[in-house]
Amino acid sequence: VVQPQGGSACPPLQMTSRCNEQSCPVDCSMSAWEGWSDCSAACGGGVRERIRRVEVEAVGAGEPCPSKTETESCGNDPCEEDCRLSSWTPWSNCSKACEGGFQVRMRKVSQKAKGAGYCPGPDSESRRQYKRCNEEACKPARARNGRLQCESELDVTFLIDSSSSMGFYSYHRVRKGLASLVMSFPTETSSSSRISIVAFSGPRDYKKFEKCTEATDDVVDPLADCGIWWRAHHFDDRKKASYYIDKTKFMEGSSFASGALAMALADIRGGRASAQPVVVIFTDGQVMSPRRTGEAAKALKQYARLVWVPIGKRAPLDLIKTWASQPVADNVLPVHHTSEFETVSFANRIVTAICPKVL
Repeated sequence: VVQPQGGSACPPLQMTSRCNEQSCPVDCSMSAWEGWSDCSAACGGGVRERIRRVEVEAVGAGEPCPSKTETESCGNDPCEEDCRLSSWTPWSNCSKACEGGFQVRMRKVSQKAKGAGYCPGPDSESRRQYKRCNEEACKPARARNGRLQCESELDVTFLIDSSSSMGFYSYHRVRKGLASLVMSFPTETSSSSRISIVAFSGPRDYKKFEKCTEATDDVVDPLADCGIWWRAHHFDDRKKASYYIDKTKFMEGSSFASGALAMALADIRGGRASAQPVVVIFTDGQVMSPRRTGEAAKALKQYARLVWVPIGKRAPLDLIKTWASQPVADNVLPVHHTSEFETVSFANRIVTAICPKVL
């Protein structure tokens, strides 16, 4: 550089300028995902969502922020689904020792149906099946005059219809037949049968009917108000039970079968845990209220076997079959004429029907 001598000054020998003035890059930073929201649909397909927050915004050429929301499908099960059934249970013991009984096997619901999905009823063929067993004739081993003896441990309750529609003479024959029948149920040991006897007619007027069927704070007298007479209660003496049956008077009146069934149910719940509860009802089927009778029968069948002995040609068999335990062939035993009650064959028929073991 030659310094100027009277000439122009030298230009600047050094210059500066700014550069890279943009911000330094900062990557975006996100929080952790929050929990998933509830699904928008319980079935048939829905979506659920989760979110996260931006904790540090991206700067300059830093990594930009990804999506703050995420969705996925959910609730994809069908809204309508048939129920699922368990495997078949093993076949039960035969219901009768001889003269042809039934074995039963069942399937339970392992998963309930959804929405309008289909599930077969408990008595349908796909959930309950029967097969015949012990079809050989009964041969009494130590019977008196051909009379079979029940060797099963039963808590058996006999209900006797004593209403006007039965009529005095028919009732008298049924009573005599039942007094004889209970002698076929030995009661001498702790593992023998226990016998309960209930005679029933019905309330004499509508006021008493309401008292017997509606919730009330009044004291209800089963006999005076409802026409239901306990004659024997878990008797362990068959001779005594027979005597009480024979002395049971004809009451007339209406047929409050639903009340008798409800009383039998209350008694069964206090029975022996080791004994099989069985209720046998002798009636012409002319009940006060078929609806109430059906409801009472349904409740009782959850705890005991319910056997109906319809008497006479007017008995509504189709209706009675819906009230009885399954299978109907074992639990509906029609008697066309009350003279049958006076025979040994009648007693043996009842004994073989309800006793899994007879001698």
